Amino acid sequence: MKKDCDVIIVGAGPAGSAAAVILAQMGIDVLLLDKSRFPREKVCGDGIVTASLEIIKQLGIDQNGFYPIHGVKINSPKNNSVHLQVRSKEPGQDTCIVPRTVFDTLLMQRALACGSRFECVTVQNLLFDDERVCGVQGVNNGTTVQLSSRIVIGADGVHSVVARRLHRERQKDRHRLIALRAYLENFEMTPHTVEVYLLNELIPGYLWVFPMGENRVNIGLGMRLDHYKNSTVNLESILNSFLSRPEIKKRFTAGTMIKNIGKWPLHLASQKNIRRSYNGALLAGDAGAWIDPLTGGGICNALITGRIAGQVAGNAIRNNRADMDFLRTYEEKTDQKLNTELRCSYWVQNGLSCFPGIIDPLVRWAQKSSLLITIANRLYPDLQIRNINAFM
Repeated sequence: MKKDCDVIIVGAGPAGSAAAVILAQMGIDVLLLDKSRFPREKVCGDGIVTASLEIIKQLGIDQNGFYPIHGVKINSPKNNSVHLQVRSKEPGQDTCIVPRTVFDTLLMQRALACGSRFECVTVQNLLFDDERVCGVQGVNNGTTVQLSSRIVIGADGVHSVVARRLHRERQKDRHRLIALRAYLENFEMTPHTVEVYLLNELIPGYLWVFPMGENRVNIGLGMRLDHYKNSTVNLESILNSFLSRPEIKKRFTAGTMIKNIGKWPLHLASQKNIRRSYNGALLAGDAGAWIDPLTGGGICNALITGRIAGQVAGNAIRNNRADMDFLRTYEEKTDQKLNTELRCSYWVQNGLSCFPGIIDPLVRWAQKSSLLITIANRLYPDLQIRNINAFM
């Protein structure tokens, strides 16, 4: 069968577009597919951490217009709070809040500028040559199409068609999150400061308030799925209860409104033995279950795994290899890059789940002690973290 391209990437989000940039820069013929045209909405917290900004800078993407974050206020279940200044050691690399409609479009446009091709195709199945993936089948403008390639990278999110067709392991409920996000307009935000609320109902999940400028915030909450299924409340009721708090209601200004409520699942990178490389195929980003177990963040890991998938796929094409033995280097490289941090995140997440009562003492300790700040600076060497205020 004549090949339509060397590599097909299913999904043009951060993982897929990062892979496409790398492959195009290597001179590989790459076809980027997505069911939506860009810009498009993506339910997310919209937080872009320092490590992500470093990657997109390396990919050649301009960061002008991003809303920078300089601090984090952590609120315990009993309303003890600690306010941290969090700055990048690299100028212009502070964590930012950027709507995914903007961020994902910038990445996809960069992939096209580097030489990738894009088609709006809803992928429905994979093509196989014996047991090796050799392309995809999908629908374009109501017409069924078949596109062949030497390698397919699945970067099509948590509901990945590619992962399902490869029979990737199902996530257990303790390794999944359910999250809800909305936007609040005309709400008195705390400028350049992320607010994290550790609510009893959500632990080890949390509620966030991310400022976006002009008194607009991204507000949302996440909860581990096994806890959610055993709970007597739902995410909407928890959010409404939070918004009804007197100290929150007084931040409403004239015309405050909640918009674009969305709910989505997340597959955590804490379940062991998740397979992400196959004969002729790789899984990156949410399709490969790369969500941080503690923060629920996925954009940075999507960029990292997408970039590594692009490098491995490009080397495979240059070496005329697409077998699993060669592509397995993707799992080795991603584990080497991410495994230690992800395991630590899971240990902390599991500890908070088993011993939620420890949170208030820790926050009170952090108000007065420099030890936790020292530990945080050791864990995140690219950041400068210090306690700038404390609230009781």
